[in-house]
Amino acid sequence: YNRASLVGRTIKSVLQLAENDRDVEVVVIDDGSTDDFAGAITPFQSSERVKIVRFSENRGQNAARNAGFHAASGEIVSLIDSDDEKILGVFTATQNMRTGQMMCALDASNKCFDYRGFLDGTYSGEYHMFLRKGMLPPQPFEENLGIKRSCTLLTWLKLGQVGAFVILPIVTRLYDDTGNDRMG
Repeated sequence: YNRASLVGRTIKSVLQLAENDRDVEVVVIDDGSTDDFAGAITPFQSSERVKIVRFSENRGQNAARNAGFHAASGEIVSLIDSDDEKILGVFTATQNMRTGQMMCALDASNKCFDYRGFLDGTYSGEYHMFLRKGMLPPQPFEENLGIKRSCTLLTWLKLGQVGAFVILPIVTRLYDDTGNDRMG
């Protein structure tokens, strides 16, 4: 309701992240807005992946959510409010299993970041990744580069231009550095 200044960003974030996933649809509920909500969603009206439901008067958040659930054609439904954005991936902590030391910086935990976070030190160290597979390009990692670590950073920089990431301060990976094939 009356979120014209925000809703476009939210819709765009979902459509960008779901660009390669044809099963994703966006149901937008105009809860009787009196601002220029209709104008804000005009750029998305021609998309076959966007459904728009309009109430003639404000009926409240629960009525809007119920209408969204009813209009959705998919088996799985997710709510995202007009002032939110979808994230592309989550990074969690990696701990060295031999020394017990954390192998990444966690001081930026719970802060969303885009490609700039891979340049300014927000992302610093060895993390465990969780990505939305359906929202990735067909080949997210470059296969023809002769370098190991930098090719992954290149992928993060490219993906960070279309979506946001967050670091969660939980350990989900134990790193074994005892093998002879490990990079120093």
